[in-house]
Amino acid sequence: MDDLAGVDQKTTTTVALDFGRITVSPELVVYLFGTPGQERFWFMWNDLVNGALGGVVIADTRRLETSFASIDFFESRGIPFVVAINCFHGVNTRTDEEIRAALDLDPHVPMMVGDVRERTFGRDALLALVDHLMALPVG
Repeated sequence: MDDLAGVDQKTTTTVALDFGRITVSPELVVYLFGTPGQERFWFMWNDLVNGALGGVVIADTRRLETSFASIDFFESRGIPFVVAINCFHGVNTRTDEEIRAALDLDPHVPMMVGDVRERTFGRDALLALVDHLMALPVG
């Protein structure tokens, strides 16, 4: 059973993982794997990041502490990532600085705020990850 603290109106839960594929060109195909952050799904994380260039951590301002394991996972493996702060219906009671401090994010980690249910926000999160990856030193 999911811990619903802070999300009293939640009526559904994730029970598996998500997969998507975006064909940019015949030579460039992006594979997307999404897994919930709950501890019961951690066993598959290592397999999913095998060969990954980067990741997107989705954090919820109503319970930021549930994002610590995901952030630690990427940091400990040296996998670049961005953080997408989910604010349902545009409701955000914290400043970007408060969120960054609460998550103990390094200054170089990109962070964006929006509603992850909006298609444009998902696109923007992926583009932020690509920009972040391209800005990293080669080597």
